[in-house]
Amino acid sequence: MKSMYLIINNETQDINEFISFWSERYLTEQGKSWDNKHYFPNIKSDIFNLENKSLYKLFVWKNGMDFEKHNKINGFNTNIAYRIVELKGTSKEFELDYFFDMYKNWNNIVWKIFLLHCIKPEIYPIYDQHVHRAFDFIKTNKFKENEYYYSSNAISEKFEFYKKDYIGFVKDIKENTKFNLKQIDQALVTFGKFLKDYNIKI
Repeated sequence: MKSMYLIINNETQDINEFISFWSERYLTEQGKSWDNKHYFPNIKSDIFNLENKSLYKLFVWKNGMDFEKHNKINGFNTNIAYRIVELKGTSKEFELDYFFDMYKNWNNIVWKIFLLHCIKPEIYPIYDQHVHRAFDFIKTNKFKENEYYYSSNAISEKFEFYKKDYIGFVKDIKENTKFNLKQIDQALVTFGKFLKDYNIKI
């Protein structure tokens, strides 16, 4: 049986084995059901059509809860839904800098990038504290204190990281392995959670 501690670093460079190992540990049966219910049926839908609730269901998936059941539907409408209408209304083909400038007052880097992922899921990978932690460990064999990775901290710095480092990192993995962006995300987020939970130190 393979060790649950299989990692990748400068000495262990089998990225296919790494993605396979950690992505397999991403989901319980309940988690698979959650993905099948909220992510996969909606990620290829017309998210600009708010009537079909595809965008809403994707954010339910990412947030891990139903906004309506938790009385947060107004927050979704205010912070997310109107933004996608605004983006659709522009005639400019947005680039990353344009997108982030458009939403510069939205102080949640994770949700901002997730909206970007929902718009172009085959180009822009999902970002959160876990994948950032995984990236740092793979590249340097260490990672920062947990507070750094929280979504409201160092937003400008994390945008630059996402734009200049993380997109290319994931793209390189995709081009050199048999895995898609979702499988790569599954592996990195699982590994990042493992690092946090076990407080791995090198």
